[in-house]
Amino acid sequence: MPITLLSPPLQGFTDFRFRNAFNHYFGGIDTFYAPYIRFNNKLIIKNSYKLDLQLEENYWFHSIYR
Repeated sequence: MPITLLSPPLQGFTDFRFRNAFNHYFGGIDTFYAPYIRFNNKLIIKNSYKLDLQLEENYWFHSIYR
């Protein structure tokens, strides 16, 4: 039976830069989970979260957005 490795989000640690670098240098993770998105009081997503979820920034692997 094949093994599937999943990487959970770690708050403040696993942004797109980390996920891309980890996959480039080490590999082996089948799916990375992007961090949860928080809204401000006006229900607007912060720009840092938008940047983290852009497909152009997540090019090495399959991400699942939660």
